[in-house]
Amino acid sequence: MRRLFLIGCVLLFALTACATTEDETTVLELERDISAEILGGTVTIDYPDGWLAQGTDDTITFANREELLTPGFSARRGGDAAGGVTLVTPDALEIYAVSADASITAIARAVAAVTFGDDDTITLRDPASFFVGEREGAVVSGSANTSEEIVGEVAVAVIEVETGYATIVVGSFDGDFVPGELVEAIAASLQYEA
Repeated sequence: MRRLFLIGCVLLFALTACATTEDETTVLELERDISAEILGGTVTIDYPDGWLAQGTDDTITFANREELLTPGFSARRGGDAAGGVTLVTPDALEIYAVSADASITAIARAVAAVTFGDDDTITLRDPASFFVGEREGAVVSGSANTSEEIVGEVAVAVIEVETGYATIVVGSFDGDFVPGELVEAIAASLQYEA
């Protein structure tokens, strides 16, 4: 819970000071990888070339600027993007008021609701499911509007792993990519070894 709260806080701080434009989107190439020990296993993900990543406290965080990796850093600018990956065991799903026998889209919706909390500036869309081989996942995307000029995009993906679920959260602020596509691509790259 603390890990997801930390990732959510990083994204919410970032959303408060960045505007978006109607530029064309790009597909980010996932050309770098990082591994971290999370819940007794090793998680490896690919992340965009030119971005930075670190694995700490059972979480992998990544961003397109080094300062964005610092918890609580609140000075953001247009073009910023940040996110993180962690694991959730089936027992821990009760924190999200959902059970392990719920559908993957229900789990993704619950994780997104807790991650972004009671923030009435964030509007979440309906989840969409996807498959990576035999593993099922779901993405919930949304937009954040803190005023008419300040808008950001967020996305949460949840995908099955051997011991439960991996959650991937991304926020983009005046970015030129679609966060929902990025979290799904990172989920597709995710490997877990117990």
